[in-house]
Amino acid sequence: MTTTTTSTTATISFISSSPISPISSSSTSPSSATLPLLSSASVATSSSSSGSTTTYALELSSPTALISTPDDEDQFGISLPFTMSLYTQSDTEITVTTNGLLTIGSNASVTEGSFDNAYGPQPFPILAAFPGTAYVFWQYMQCSGTDNQGIYYQIDNGDSLSVEWLLEDDSTPPVVYQYLINYNASTPGLINFYYFSPTGGGGAATIGIQGMDVNDYTQSVAYDNGGDSVVSPGLQLNFNTNPADTKVGSYYIDSTFDLSCFPPGTFPAGICGGNN
Repeated sequence: MTTTTTSTTATISFISSSPISPISSSSTSPSSATLPLLSSASVATSSSSSGSTTTYALELSSPTALISTPDDEDQFGISLPFTMSLYTQSDTEITVTTNGLLTIGSNASVTEGSFDNAYGPQPFPILAAFPGTAYVFWQYMQCSGTDNQGIYYQIDNGDSLSVEWLLEDDSTPPVVYQYLINYNASTPGLINFYYFSPTGGGGAATIGIQGMDVNDYTQSVAYDNGGDSVVSPGLQLNFNTNPADTKVGSYYIDSTFDLSCFPPGTFPAGICGGNN
């Protein structure tokens, strides 16, 4: 597959009265970084609102449902057979929410109020957020309980996590959103976002990652800072939250992937081989 890649220098936000040293010149730049490009899938059958006669197909090849019944403003814990890391936060427990967030930490420790699993979106820095949070598509979302809607996850080879959101917003008629993340323990600190729908963009959303560095500075890298997010099928975002030295060195690379490499039910392996 030919992957078109655009290197983007991210704006990193800090909350501190103390100065932070610049990233050293020896740090890895986005243009030379090697990130795992899984590519993503063919768009499933289009669907509209609840009660539609068409149904979205899931992209995951062996999904486990966290939610598939009517619900909103909810969160769910996942226990991993490996440690997941974003910035300096690491744990074998993570929490995902109906509003498109994933955070490092157990569901019991991540309370809805402090995690701010509210309507969103907000610009970075988000003061109420837990450190080590991925804002995959932070916007109010709900599960209709129809058309395969829900949140699903899958663990492959004991070291790879994929999470799939297939939910709708509260517009009239509702817009259905389908997006995934993939994380591999062999490349700690790197996380990839994949977007399958809706066609033509979406509503206002916050997309990015926020965490803490080794000196407890709040840091964030944003693709969309709470504005009108244009996420067409085939958008892939690869975030690197690893420090370039003892300070922060995060950035993202945005690119496109070949939808035809991932018919429904084939993520993350796909059918094209290699990096798809």
